[in-house]
Amino acid sequence: METEHATSEVLKIAELSFAYGKVGERNRLETSEAEQYFANKLAEHTVPLTKTNTAFCGDDRPRVKHGDGTADPMFLQNLVVPKLLGGIGIASTKACVAADSPIVRGATSFEEAYERVQRVLAGMGEEDAGHAGCGASMAVESSVANQIPRDSLIQSIALFVPDAPELTDLIDLNTHTKQRQLDNGLYAGWDVDWHVHQLQNRYPANLSFVAVDDSDLETKGHHGSGIYVVDEENMGFAKNAFTQDTGQEAFSVTQSKMVSLANRLGGSEEERVRLLLAFIDDTLHVSAGIVSKDMPVFA
Repeated sequence: METEHATSEVLKIAELSFAYGKVGERNRLETSEAEQYFANKLAEHTVPLTKTNTAFCGDDRPRVKHGDGTADPMFLQNLVVPKLLGGIGIASTKACVAADSPIVRGATSFEEAYERVQRVLAGMGEEDAGHAGCGASMAVESSVANQIPRDSLIQSIALFVPDAPELTDLIDLNTHTKQRQLDNGLYAGWDVDWHVHQLQNRYPANLSFVAVDDSDLETKGHHGSGIYVVDEENMGFAKNAFTQDTGQEAFSVTQSKMVSLANRLGGSEEERVRLLLAFIDDTLHVSAGIVSKDMPVFA
């Protein structure tokens, strides 16, 4: 992977003290030197995006093939796209629900909300994406049901949005909206296999199959040691190349994609802010259920 376009310095900015998952327990960065090496390699593998009108899932495991049959290792290494946990469709739908967007208002199921958001995204020229065996897709309901303590949530959102402490009313509003929709059963009944089937039919080139270890009953082959937030415009994390070069794995999300989607999906300034907060909120809640306590976050 060419790295002459590498981004500016990557630093550890936090640890997820509220996480309760399993991924990362066996792959901890035990020393400051190990963390610095990891951060340096993340920076080296932050390169210009090669495809911008989608967002793949931020899963840490390398992609091994796509739904259209693509399996060339060099193609997969060189494909660099924005990333959101669950892929652009699931992440945008959850954000729209939390922000009480008119796009999804009145939907009686998450599937209905997802289909509405899909149509809007397609109208913007965006393509959905995702992968088989996606923890974020499996956690559509549980990531809402298992709430992060309010103070921890606000402090964590502030890592992405510095004025978050002044936006607590909107953060609380999103939280209450999510709880109301949870109580109404909106998130129940989401079918992960249906989602994969939709991607295979509509966007096979964006349906990934990742390296899965079925003998690993605890994590299914996840070896992530950190979460990487890419916040530089038009840049992305070359996940496959990173793992090929280092033998390590990292989760990744693209903050600039969250900002872009919030701005285009929102119809008012308040709605755009709520959507951005909701994207970040969901990233934190999905991560919390997948990764182990105190997983480091880099940016």
